Amino acid sequence: MRQHNVRFPMVFLLVLAFAGLGGCGGNGGRQARENSGMGTLSLAVHWPEASGDAAKVIPSETERIRVTVTASDISSPITGEITKAQVVNGVGRIDLDVPSGTNRLVEAVAFDAAGTSLVPT
Repeated sequence: MRQHNVRFPMVFLLVLAFAGLGGCGGNGGRQARENSGMGTLSLAVHWPEASGDAAKVIPSETERIRVTVTASDISSPITGEITKAQVVNGVGRIDLDVPSGTNRLVEAVAFDAAGTSLVPT
């Protein structure tokens, strides 16, 4: 079985996603969201074709990616998934409602069709 280390590239993708969080969202509902203490984590994953450079970031056998957000002040992890079937024009997207705060840990783990994690332990 071939192991893939997607932890570094996925962390890099997540850092890029967070870089744009400061200005995301539009004005619609913005005031209500600010008052509720919630924000939206929007993540776009560029899904690879069967081979090529993109497949070095996300293994080609990936069928779904589970995204989990945790923090000391979040009582239950916030999770969501992007599946290969949801990919449009090579991009899978997910939006997660996350409480405002600091030290948010976002983890993305790739799984194959059998549900096996493609991140080495």
